[in-house]
Amino acid sequence: MRFMGEGPTDHERLAELEGFNQRLAIFNEMIHGLNAATSEEDVFRLAAHFAPRLVRAERASICLVQPDGIHADIFALEGSTGTMPAHMKLRLADTGVGRAIAERRVINTSFIPVEDIKQDHIMLTQFGMKSSMCVPLITGGVVIGTVNVASTIANAYGARDETLMTQLASLLGTTLQNRRLVNQVKEALALAETERSKSDQLLLNILPAGIAERLKRGEGMIADRLEKATVLFADIVGFTTLSATISPAELVTLLNRVFSSFDRHVEELGLEKIKTIGDAYMVVGGLREPLERRPGAVMEMALHMNRELAILSEETGRSLQLRIGIHSGEVVAGVIGTRTIAFDLWGDTVNTASRMESHGLPGRIHCTAAVADMLRGQYEFEERAPIEIKGKGLMTTYLLRHPLG
Repeated sequence: MRFMGEGPTDHERLAELEGFNQRLAIFNEMIHGLNAATSEEDVFRLAAHFAPRLVRAERASICLVQPDGIHADIFALEGSTGTMPAHMKLRLADTGVGRAIAERRVINTSFIPVEDIKQDHIMLTQFGMKSSMCVPLITGGVVIGTVNVASTIANAYGARDETLMTQLASLLGTTLQNRRLVNQVKEALALAETERSKSDQLLLNILPAGIAERLKRGEGMIADRLEKATVLFADIVGFTTLSATISPAELVTLLNRVFSSFDRHVEELGLEKIKTIGDAYMVVGGLREPLERRPGAVMEMALHMNRELAILSEETGRSLQLRIGIHSGEVVAGVIGTRTIAFDLWGDTVNTASRMESHGLPGRIHCTAAVADMLRGQYEFEERAPIEIKGKGLMTTYLLRHPLG
């Protein structure tokens, strides 16, 4: 017998301590499970699973408010009596769930008049429940739903039960908020990576890979002197006349077919396309790797270009030919521009290669002595009579006959 004013007995203190340790163990187990959860649905199932272990409950569930604010989805149902559907939809009016969401507080149906929660009363009676508790689930300051428990015992829940369920809902809300923040960060990083990839690809479309990498590293001024480079210029013979006889769509389609084929071969040979101007195409060798490793790559490119035009002529029934000029020597390479970035070459070698093209013959590959000397063991050349070249005077130049071997 306990007399008035006496405190709890040792037995009661021990029982209270054991109860506290059990609840602490449940929360620790729940935290471990929530951290290991791989989806929000797993998080909800865990919460519904642990709720009946904290308070007396034969049923536990999670409700999430639908976007319309009028209905809620009920799922993650957990229980030991009766049969309830795996997923239900609830109209929030006249329910403890609706009041908990609207008032942002725990709704213990034991203390709510039946007429205020008529829908709850119908549902509880249907499944043999006599009391329930709805706790608002808050994440990021927004009530997104409720955590609910129900018991077959009338007036089952008191102040301690409300505190325990509030703590569970708080833990659940924090977990959801953290998961969503992590997902937002992941999405932002994925978007940033996608944009970075697009930016990188755009740079690679207009700049050599090595130059693009230097720009990304923050180099402000890129200007290099290449002692040995081979420059090729090519343009379509009679292009001005051709462009006047076909539609704009046909013209663009034709150039796209030609230049796309050239671009593919440039990549295969390890060369760099510098630019296209109208129907003119400019390529350089010796930028990606020393020219000595593959001195004939630019000449291979020239041969491919002529083959491609021959195929296209046969397909279209039009006489399509190129004038191609090649020269080797020293060039300056660099990046210019701010809004529109361009990689370009300058120097006497560039000018001379351009002159070789303009003084060349349709369908032939025209080059300087520097190129012929470099490739004499691989190709046979035909020497031309000296030509007056602007800015150079008389020059002895060569036309490619054919590869040797």
